[in-house]
Amino acid sequence: MMDSDTSFTDKFFGNLGSVDWWAAELPSFIIFTALVGVLMWVIGTVRQNLYRKRFENWRLEIVDSGGVSQQNLFWEEVERISASDFERWKMVKSVVSGVGNATLTTVHMAEQDEAWVCIDERQRCVLIDLDVARKRKHVISRGEQQL
Repeated sequence: MMDSDTSFTDKFFGNLGSVDWWAAELPSFIIFTALVGVLMWVIGTVRQNLYRKRFENWRLEIVDSGGVSQQNLFWEEVERISASDFERWKMVKSVVSGVGNATLTTVHMAEQDEAWVCIDERQRCVLIDLDVARKRKHVISRGEQQL
């Protein structure tokens, strides 16, 4: 029990040099710190899982003359392409580089009318139609390239 003539601050700072006080208070300090750490970890994990939920279970569909190929996208990749036009264009150019070179300079041109790059948030799908891109001369196949 605290005396009425000493405040908590006076008692705290007065006991900092006391070995008995440290022996009595250290276990409760360690337990309190561990509980707060666990609570913060749980809150951070829940917050991250709620944030990730909208970026999970996406797929990439590539339509080519040989058919449709699908690939699952990692949630961090979807987060990047959703937030940045540059990252989205980087991904599109990476897909296109397997069949030829893209002649466009931005992803917006590929997403305009008769789009060959389409992001469907309801179906959680990024669609890249290489047949349409070739037809519109937005992708030049390696055999068609002139030196």
